[in-house]
Amino acid sequence: MADLHTMYRVMILYMLNQVEYPLTNTQITNFILEKEYTNYFTVQEILSDLISSQLIPAESTHNNTRYRIIFPCKNIGCHQRRYPHLFCGA
Repeated sequence: MADLHTMYRVMILYMLNQVEYPLTNTQITNFILEKEYTNYFTVQEILSDLISSQLIPAESTHNNTRYRIIFPCKNIGCHQRRYPHLFCGA
């Protein structure tokens, strides 16, 4: 299970890294659910983990939560160096 959670963390970080604007909780969740990667509760758990690890901030406005990446990277190797705990099954 830890390996899957690591993959989901990296997937969300990658998504946020690819855009120049914050993504909403709905956008992230819908993408992952439409591809049938996992369920709603796991997505919310991973987002919560990323927030508590201070890797992404949550910005709430009205009934909407937006997420952005704090330290953008050009490639996955950069993420591995910057966030090694994500790639070690933490």
